[in-house]
Amino acid sequence: MKYSSRRIAKFFGWILALALPMLTLAAAAARSGIEAPSAKVRLNLAGTWAMPEEGVYRSYSACCDGPGTEAPFTPKYRKIRDAFAKLPENVPEKTVNNVSRCISAGVPGTFEHTLLFEFLLTPGRVNLIFADGSFRRIWTDGRSFPATLTPRIQGYSIGHWEGKTLVVETRGISNKSDIFVEGPIKATAKTKVTERITVESGKTLRMHTVVEDPEIFTRPYSYDTTFLKVPMSFEVHCAGNNRDNSHQQVDLTPK
Repeated sequence: MKYSSRRIAKFFGWILALALPMLTLAAAAARSGIEAPSAKVRLNLAGTWAMPEEGVYRSYSACCDGPGTEAPFTPKYRKIRDAFAKLPENVPEKTVNNVSRCISAGVPGTFEHTLLFEFLLTPGRVNLIFADGSFRRIWTDGRSFPATLTPRIQGYSIGHWEGKTLVVETRGISNKSDIFVEGPIKATAKTKVTERITVESGKTLRMHTVVEDPEIFTRPYSYDTTFLKVPMSFEVHCAGNNRDNSHQQVDLTPK
């Protein structure tokens, strides 16, 4: 079978387009002396990820629905949890959360929801794009935390690769960021989150999360989450401060 020079050039053009981002990342890592993810890890990360439906309320149950013995709350936050658990179902306090209002759940809350998300790797940075329009930057260029951090809903994240595991530490988290899927417990100025995101395969991600905050917890609060690759893409579906929470209640209070 004969191939024209045009078709051959086009084929090698595709190969170069696929290889160039990986070569750029590898070169940047080599210059800095920082470990970069392997080509296999980058390939496995590609695509759309989601939490299985059956896993979504695990951490919420630990917080605010029932005994709540798993989360090691301080007495102050135990009272907050208990008061929330006693509220009737379908009241706004129990049905409205950041995501229902199209506001990012932040760190660590965003990963508690069944939002679709994708990874975008660029030199010195891992970017996370979520279906609600949230965008998170994880710096992997070897930098340290700034002396002063402006609180942000996604915080300020610095990470590094340990083989197929991305280790991320986040500080400077806004007091609007969710600690759990639902409920009144938000991050404080003392909240620090450490995530270990392991690329098990091209189909599975596992995340071990540790939340430290001496105001909320008596000891570090940790949990594990599994994400599966799904055969779909997504479009952003939120506009900030949505007032329709999908429970036949529309908040028309001026804000």
